[in-house]
Amino acid sequence: MSILALSNFISLSLTALFASAAMIHLLAPSALRTFYQEWGYKNGFCRAAALLLFTTAFFLALPETRLWGALLGGAVTFAAVVALLYRGRFLFALPGYLVLFVLPLTMVPSLLP
Repeated sequence: MSILALSNFISLSLTALFASAAMIHLLAPSALRTFYQEWGYKNGFCRAAALLLFTTAFFLALPETRLWGALLGGAVTFAAVVALLYRGRFLFALPGYLVLFVLPLTMVPSLLP
């Protein structure tokens, strides 16, 4: 498998991941709202997070904007990992580490001549 095919596969997989996370935040189940309220976030935070996640998924889906999607996705994921680590949820932060590890691979086509 070539590096470009691997990069496209990872990009589309992350697109599905970010779009799924956006849908969960948009629907805002009670458990998610409770976590955010306990951590001191405002009521509309789920909607703002959903917008950022949808934007990331949209940017990652298009090859022309994949670099911006990777940068936005990295910022969103980094903020989530920091928030989880700050609150002592170390195991919950592990998927975020994995996303941060593979996100640079989505930028390979943008960086090649």
